[in-house]
Amino acid sequence: MLNAINAQNAQFATGSLGADPAVKGQTFTATVSGDTLFSSPQQFNDILLLTTSDGTAVHLSDVARVTFGGQSYGSSAVWKGKPAGGLGLFSCRRQRAGDREDGQAQMTLLGRTCPRGELGHSV
Repeated sequence: MLNAINAQNAQFATGSLGADPAVKGQTFTATVSGDTLFSSPQQFNDILLLTTSDGTAVHLSDVARVTFGGQSYGSSAVWKGKPAGGLGLFSCRRQRAGDREDGQAQMTLLGRTCPRGELGHSV
């Protein structure tokens, strides 16, 4: 799958036709330009992964869900009206049922090592 994505979403240099070095008498030059990297989920969905001799085609959208995340995952944190350090934890699909509670318990343990009132957390 990765090979298909890399092959079909390749970045390459475009150029021009008829530019130097050109044959003697060449009077026409054309600039070649094009989109080289995909910029939409649909372009990724259309990546061809496999074709069979009977004409069956398998696209990336047949085996995966393609989404684009935010352009930036930057954030800022404020706690008790003052600038603070923040940490975002995100669960994955394979999250176990007790993982959320485990995370809360770990934050409580961390809080015990900080000066009183200096570590807060919320879920």
